[in-house]
Amino acid sequence: MIEKSKYGHIGNQAEWLFVLLCFCYPISAVLSLFLSINSTLLNALYRGVALLLSVYILFKTFQMKRENSIAIELLFLFFLLYLFRIFYDIGFKGIEIEYFRTFSFYIGNIVFPVFVVTKTFGFIDSQRLLRKILKVLVLANIVILLTFLYQQNFALSPEVLLGRAEVKIGEEGSLVNSITYSLYGGYLFLLCFSLLVFPVKNMSKNKIELFLFLFLGVINLLLGSSRGPLLSTTLAAGVILFQYFFHIKKINIFKLGLVLILIPVTISYFFTYLEESNIKLGIFERMLKFSEDVQEAEQEGRVLLYGKAIELFERNPILGKQFMFDNGAYPHNMILEVLMALGLVGFLLYLGLILSYFRRVFNVYHIEKSYIPIVFISLLSFGLTMTSGNIYENVEFWNIFAFILLLPINKNDK
Repeated sequence: MIEKSKYGHIGNQAEWLFVLLCFCYPISAVLSLFLSINSTLLNALYRGVALLLSVYILFKTFQMKRENSIAIELLFLFFLLYLFRIFYDIGFKGIEIEYFRTFSFYIGNIVFPVFVVTKTFGFIDSQRLLRKILKVLVLANIVILLTFLYQQNFALSPEVLLGRAEVKIGEEGSLVNSITYSLYGGYLFLLCFSLLVFPVKNMSKNKIELFLFLFLGVINLLLGSSRGPLLSTTLAAGVILFQYFFHIKKINIFKLGLVLILIPVTISYFFTYLEESNIKLGIFERMLKFSEDVQEAEQEGRVLLYGKAIELFERNPILGKQFMFDNGAYPHNMILEVLMALGLVGFLLYLGLILSYFRRVFNVYHIEKSYIPIVFISLLSFGLTMTSGNIYENVEFWNIFAFILLLPINKNDK
């Protein structure tokens, strides 16, 4: 077995690669604004640095064996099948894509880095990685909040609160859209919340600091007014509480059920209070509007996209029809996208990956403590794939997802 300390520098580089791809995007986006650099150019440079770092680490670890497991083999098989789908649709169906964008994301920032983490996982220092993630998420949340306030002239008027926070460029464009804005608030909230519930040595001592960071995350989560991140964050927090009360505190099913019933009742009361007090916040207004739309059977644009994805799947249910719609759009739901692009064959592979993933989520108390917060962060990333993003550009999701699949479950831990 290779000495971990001997190759600690490789582990450090792999950690920075992981953090760079999964948690640094808002920082690079805002940087382009204040440096007056074309955001597309800086984003390409940002992705290029990650690719070069991946290649460098692969070169340094060329003769080392990578981590093997059934889940990881399934993941690479899924990647390969999807790559064949892209080539087939381009070559035989004439689907037009932005070649550099598509392959720089899919190959350069997903497949290569995932392969890197399978080669370097044994050299990664879990606490060192967790410290990096916390520092970067705090910085990212401070940066996007201050930039948003700066663009609003530091005025929190009712119009601002009813809007959707984002970092804008020009009148219509956005560098950090409202979904990403809320997402990073959710990431920071879940990280701090899990550190408070499942203490990690040397990281959970300063509880006041963690509560301040948690509050910062909540502010950005709500200001972004994006339903997907809010719902996914709420569900992830529920999983954290379930693990804590059921497996750590050993509360019986009745008491746990009572807690789970009281939570939605409290949230419902909070919504009612806001409405009766005429207190308006963008996220709550959007949630109420969505509820009204459902009751009135009105369909959002994404619901129509879901229907198109199902229609394409039905045309070729075994192998799928194509990886994107003819107009370049996608269904904003990973499961439907897998069915549409890869059919039942791809779906069975993806289902195997999901089952392996949730096996780790619900056995989190058998995983090294320093990795537990990353597992809970991954729930937000996973949840967002049900409402946003696509397969070949979802860099954060695939890198975090692959990392979780590599986590060993030690059933001997008490």
